[in-house]
Amino acid sequence: MSHSITIPTPFARRVGLLALGLATLLPMLAGSMANMVLPALGQVFAVPFASVQWVLVAYLLGITCLTVVAGRLGDRFGRRRLLLWGMALFALASLLCALAPTMGWLIAARVLQGAGAACMLSLALAMVGQLVPPERRGWSMGLLGTLSACGTALGPSFGSLLIGAFGWQAPFLLLVPVSLLALGAGMLGLPPEGALPQRERVNLASLSMLVMALLCYGLALTSGGTLALGLWAGALLVTALFIRRERLDPSPLLPLVLLAEPRLRGGLLASALGS
Repeated sequence: MSHSITIPTPFARRVGLLALGLATLLPMLAGSMANMVLPALGQVFAVPFASVQWVLVAYLLGITCLTVVAGRLGDRFGRRRLLLWGMALFALASLLCALAPTMGWLIAARVLQGAGAACMLSLALAMVGQLVPPERRGWSMGLLGTLSACGTALGPSFGSLLIGAFGWQAPFLLLVPVSLLALGAGMLGLPPEGALPQRERVNLASLSMLVMALLCYGLALTSGGTLALGLWAGALLVTALFIRRERLDPSPLLPLVLLAEPRLRGGLLASALGS
Protein backbone atom coordinates (compact mmCIF):
# COMPACT_ATOMS: atom_id res chain seq x y z
CA MET A 1 0.00 0.00 0.00
CA SER A 2 1.36 3.42 -0.89
CA HIS A 3 1.51 6.17 1.66
CA SER A 4 2.28 9.81 0.93
CA ILE A 5 5.80 10.57 2.08
CA THR A 6 7.13 13.80 3.57
CA ILE A 7 10.94 14.04 3.66
CA PRO A 8 11.93 15.11 7.20
CA THR A 9 14.73 17.47 8.17
CA PRO A 10 18.09 15.97 9.25
CA PHE A 11 17.29 16.62 12.94
CA ALA A 12 13.84 15.06 12.64
CA ARG A 13 15.38 12.10 10.81
CA ARG A 14 17.83 11.47 13.66
CA VAL A 15 15.07 11.73 16.27
CA GLY A 16 12.85 9.48 14.18
CA LEU A 17 15.63 6.89 13.86
CA LEU A 18 16.02 7.00 17.63
CA ALA A 19 12.30 6.20 17.95
CA LEU A 20 12.49 3.34 15.44
CA GLY A 21 15.66 1.98 17.05
CA LEU A 22 14.06 1.91 20.49
CA ALA A 23 10.91 0.40 18.99
CA THR A 24 13.07 -2.48 17.74
CA LEU A 25 15.28 -2.82 20.84
CA LEU A 26 12.66 -2.71 23.60
CA PRO A 27 10.44 -5.66 22.52
CA MET A 28 13.46 -7.97 22.31
CA LEU A 29 14.76 -6.69 25.64
CA ALA A 30 11.36 -7.28 27.27
CA GLY A 31 11.28 -10.83 25.96
CA SER A 32 14.79 -11.87 27.00
CA MET A 33 14.86 -10.11 30.39
CA ALA A 34 11.68 -11.90 31.46
CA ASN A 35 13.50 -15.24 31.45
CA MET A 36 15.52 -14.09 34.44
CA VAL A 37 12.39 -13.13 36.39
CA LEU A 38 10.82 -16.60 36.40
CA PRO A 39 12.55 -18.10 39.49
CA ALA A 40 11.71 -15.02 41.58
CA LEU A 41 8.09 -15.05 40.42
CA GLY A 42 7.64 -18.65 41.51
CA GLN A 43 8.72 -17.71 45.03
CA VAL A 44 6.86 -14.41 45.28
CA PHE A 45 3.50 -15.67 43.99
CA ALA A 46 3.89 -19.25 45.26
CA VAL A 47 2.75 -20.84 42.00
CA PRO A 48 4.09 -23.90 40.12
CA PHE A 49 6.56 -23.48 37.29
CA ALA A 50 3.88 -24.41 34.71
CA SER A 51 2.03 -21.22 35.68
CA VAL A 52 5.20 -19.12 35.75
CA GLN A 53 6.01 -20.17 32.18
CA TRP A 54 2.96 -18.26 31.00
CA VAL A 55 4.84 -15.03 31.67
CA LEU A 56 6.83 -15.95 28.55
CA VAL A 57 4.07 -17.70 26.60
CA ALA A 58 1.60 -14.82 27.05
CA TYR A 59 4.09 -12.30 25.67
CA LEU A 60 4.85 -14.46 22.64
CA LEU A 61 1.13 -15.04 22.11
CA GLY A 62 0.48 -11.29 22.02
CA ILE A 63 3.35 -10.66 19.61
CA THR A 64 2.53 -13.53 17.26
CA CYS A 65 -1.19 -12.88 16.95
CA LEU A 66 -0.93 -9.14 16.31
CA THR A 67 2.17 -9.22 14.10
CA VAL A 68 0.23 -10.91 11.29
CA VAL A 69 -2.32 -8.08 11.16
CA ALA A 70 -0.16 -5.11 12.23
CA GLY A 71 0.67 -4.18 8.64
CA ARG A 72 -2.98 -4.11 7.58
CA LEU A 73 -3.97 -2.21 10.69
CA GLY A 74 -1.22 0.27 9.85
CA ASP A 75 -2.68 0.71 6.38
CA ARG A 76 -6.14 1.12 7.90
CA PHE A 77 -5.36 3.58 10.72
CA GLY A 78 -1.97 4.99 9.68
CA ARG A 79 1.45 3.50 10.35
CA ARG A 80 2.71 6.41 12.42
CA ARG A 81 -0.43 6.52 14.52
CA LEU A 82 -0.46 2.78 15.18
CA LEU A 83 3.25 2.75 16.01
CA LEU A 84 2.74 5.51 18.58
CA TRP A 85 -0.26 3.66 20.02
CA GLY A 86 1.90 0.54 20.26
CA MET A 87 4.60 2.45 22.16
CA ALA A 88 2.04 3.88 24.57
CA LEU A 89 0.48 0.45 25.13
CA PHE A 90 3.91 -1.09 25.69
CA ALA A 91 4.75 1.56 28.33
CA LEU A 92 1.40 1.10 30.11
CA ALA A 93 1.66 -2.70 30.04
CA SER A 94 5.22 -2.59 31.40
CA LEU A 95 3.99 -0.51 34.34
CA LEU A 96 1.10 -2.93 34.91
CA CYS A 97 3.59 -5.83 34.93
CA ALA A 98 5.65 -4.14 37.64
CA LEU A 99 2.54 -3.41 39.73
CA ALA A 100 1.03 -6.90 39.32
CA PRO A 101 -0.40 -8.18 42.64
CA THR A 102 -1.19 -11.67 41.25
CA MET A 103 0.13 -14.03 38.61
CA GLY A 104 -3.07 -13.67 36.56
CA TRP A 105 -2.64 -9.88 36.49
CA LEU A 106 0.98 -10.28 35.34
CA ILE A 107 0.05 -12.72 32.57
CA ALA A 108 -2.71 -10.42 31.28
CA ALA A 109 -0.31 -7.46 31.34
CA ARG A 110 2.24 -9.49 29.39
CA VAL A 111 -0.34 -10.17 26.65
CA LEU A 112 -0.88 -6.40 26.35
CA GLN A 113 2.86 -5.83 26.35
CA GLY A 114 3.22 -8.36 23.53
CA ALA A 115 0.50 -6.61 21.52
CA GLY A 116 2.30 -3.29 21.87
CA ALA A 117 5.60 -4.95 20.97
CA ALA A 118 4.07 -6.41 17.79
CA CYS A 119 3.06 -2.95 16.57
CA MET A 120 6.51 -1.59 17.41
CA LEU A 121 8.46 -4.34 15.66
CA SER A 122 6.32 -4.51 12.54
CA LEU A 123 5.77 -0.82 11.93
CA ALA A 124 9.29 0.30 12.82
CA LEU A 125 10.55 -1.66 9.82
CA ALA A 126 7.69 -0.43 7.65
CA MET A 127 8.38 3.24 8.44
CA VAL A 128 12.08 3.23 7.55
CA GLY A 129 11.21 3.99 3.93
CA GLN A 130 9.26 7.08 4.97
CA LEU A 131 12.07 8.39 7.15
CA VAL A 132 15.30 8.00 5.17
CA PRO A 133 16.20 8.41 1.49
CA PRO A 134 16.55 5.25 -0.64
CA GLU A 135 20.35 5.22 -0.53
CA ARG A 136 20.29 5.07 3.30
CA ARG A 137 17.59 2.43 3.74
CA GLY A 138 19.99 -0.53 3.74
CA TRP A 139 22.07 1.09 6.48
CA SER A 140 18.95 1.92 8.49
CA MET A 141 17.56 -1.60 8.22
CA GLY A 142 20.93 -2.95 9.33
CA LEU A 143 20.88 -0.63 12.34
CA LEU A 144 17.44 -1.86 13.40
CA GLY A 145 18.53 -5.48 12.96
CA THR A 146 21.60 -4.87 15.10
CA LEU A 147 19.55 -3.27 17.87
CA SER A 148 17.13 -6.20 17.80
CA ALA A 149 20.03 -8.63 18.28
CA CYS A 150 21.46 -6.44 21.07
CA GLY A 151 18.14 -6.53 22.91
CA THR A 152 18.08 -10.32 22.80
CA ALA A 153 21.73 -10.64 23.84
CA LEU A 154 21.74 -8.04 26.64
CA GLY A 155 18.44 -9.04 28.23
CA PRO A 156 19.57 -12.01 30.38
CA SER A 157 22.66 -10.39 31.92
CA PHE A 158 21.05 -6.96 32.29
CA GLY A 159 17.89 -8.47 33.75
CA SER A 160 19.87 -10.51 36.27
CA LEU A 161 21.71 -7.42 37.50
CA LEU A 162 18.48 -5.46 37.92
CA ILE A 163 16.68 -8.28 39.71
CA GLY A 164 19.59 -8.92 42.05
CA ALA A 165 19.82 -5.24 43.01
CA PHE A 166 16.21 -4.05 43.01
CA GLY A 167 13.83 -7.03 42.81
CA TRP A 168 11.75 -8.70 40.10
CA GLN A 169 9.82 -5.52 39.26
CA ALA A 170 12.97 -3.64 38.17
CA PRO A 171 13.20 -4.96 34.56
CA PHE A 172 9.59 -4.00 33.91
CA LEU A 173 9.96 -0.58 35.54
CA LEU A 174 13.05 0.17 33.44
CA LEU A 175 11.04 -0.34 30.26
CA VAL A 176 8.53 2.38 31.21
CA PRO A 177 10.71 5.53 30.89
CA VAL A 178 12.62 4.16 27.90
CA SER A 179 9.42 3.38 26.02
CA LEU A 180 8.10 6.85 26.89
CA LEU A 181 11.33 8.26 25.44
CA ALA A 182 10.63 6.28 22.28
CA LEU A 183 7.06 7.64 22.21
CA GLY A 184 8.27 11.23 22.57
CA ALA A 185 10.93 10.77 19.89
CA GLY A 186 8.33 9.24 17.59
CA MET A 187 5.94 12.14 18.05
CA LEU A 188 8.71 14.60 17.23
CA GLY A 189 10.65 12.79 14.54
CA LEU A 190 8.33 10.53 12.57
CA PRO A 191 6.86 12.24 9.51
CA PRO A 192 3.09 12.80 9.41
CA GLU A 193 1.06 10.81 6.91
CA GLY A 194 -1.24 12.22 4.31
CA ALA A 195 -4.38 10.58 3.02
CA LEU A 196 -4.58 6.90 3.86
CA PRO A 197 -5.07 4.33 1.08
CA GLN A 198 -8.24 2.34 0.60
CA ARG A 199 -9.02 0.41 3.76
CA GLU A 200 -8.64 -3.35 3.76
CA ARG A 201 -10.68 -5.64 5.94
CA VAL A 202 -9.05 -7.69 8.70
CA ASN A 203 -9.99 -11.37 8.51
CA LEU A 204 -11.32 -11.85 12.05
CA ALA A 205 -12.29 -15.49 11.49
CA SER A 206 -8.76 -16.46 10.45
CA LEU A 207 -7.30 -14.38 13.26
CA SER A 208 -9.54 -16.18 15.79
CA MET A 209 -8.36 -19.54 14.46
CA LEU A 210 -4.74 -18.47 14.74
CA VAL A 211 -5.25 -17.31 18.33
CA MET A 212 -6.97 -20.58 19.21
CA ALA A 213 -4.21 -22.68 17.63
CA LEU A 214 -1.49 -20.76 19.47
CA LEU A 215 -3.42 -20.91 22.74
CA CYS A 216 -3.77 -24.70 22.48
CA TYR A 217 -0.08 -24.93 21.63
CA GLY A 218 0.91 -22.83 24.64
CA LEU A 219 -1.33 -24.81 26.99
CA ALA A 220 0.04 -28.08 25.62
CA LEU A 221 3.60 -26.96 26.40
CA THR A 222 2.70 -26.29 30.04
CA SER A 223 0.45 -29.31 30.63
CA GLY A 224 1.01 -33.04 30.94
CA GLY A 225 -0.63 -36.42 30.43
CA THR A 226 -3.88 -36.88 28.52
CA LEU A 227 -4.69 -33.16 28.67
CA ALA A 228 -1.49 -32.30 26.82
CA LEU A 229 -2.27 -34.86 24.10
CA GLY A 230 -5.75 -33.41 23.66
CA LEU A 231 -4.35 -29.89 23.41
CA TRP A 232 -1.76 -30.95 20.83
CA ALA A 233 -4.55 -32.56 18.80
CA GLY A 234 -6.62 -29.39 19.12
CA ALA A 235 -3.70 -27.22 18.01
CA LEU A 236 -3.11 -29.40 14.93
CA LEU A 237 -6.81 -29.49 14.04
CA VAL A 238 -7.30 -25.73 14.30
CA THR A 239 -4.06 -25.14 12.36
CA ALA A 240 -5.34 -27.39 9.57
CA LEU A 241 -8.64 -25.49 9.48
CA PHE A 242 -6.74 -22.19 9.47
CA ILE A 243 -4.60 -23.27 6.49
CA ARG A 244 -7.68 -24.51 4.60
CA ARG A 245 -9.51 -21.24 5.15
CA GLU A 246 -6.45 -19.17 4.18
CA ARG A 247 -6.06 -21.09 0.90
CA LEU A 248 -9.69 -20.41 -0.06
CA ASP A 249 -9.92 -16.80 1.17
CA PRO A 250 -9.40 -14.09 -1.52
CA SER A 251 -7.83 -11.82 1.13
CA PRO A 252 -5.85 -14.19 3.37
CA LEU A 253 -4.33 -13.21 6.68
CA LEU A 254 -1.10 -15.03 5.75
CA PRO A 255 -0.67 -15.37 1.95
CA LEU A 256 0.55 -18.98 1.79
CA VAL A 257 1.43 -18.56 -1.89
CA LEU A 258 4.50 -16.60 -0.75
CA LEU A 259 5.99 -19.84 0.55
CA ALA A 260 6.57 -20.86 -3.07
CA GLU A 261 9.41 -18.33 -3.17
CA PRO A 262 12.69 -20.23 -2.43
CA ARG A 263 14.42 -17.22 -0.86
CA LEU A 264 11.56 -16.63 1.53
CA ARG A 265 11.46 -20.31 2.54
CA GLY A 266 15.19 -20.25 3.21
CA GLY A 267 14.93 -17.07 5.25
CA LEU A 268 12.07 -18.43 7.33
CA LEU A 269 13.99 -21.67 7.96
CA ALA A 270 17.10 -19.77 9.04
CA SER A 271 15.02 -17.55 11.33
CA ALA A 272 13.29 -20.56 12.88
CA LEU A 273 16.60 -22.31 13.54
CA GLY A 274 18.04 -19.13 15.05
CA SER A 275 15.03 -18.66 17.30
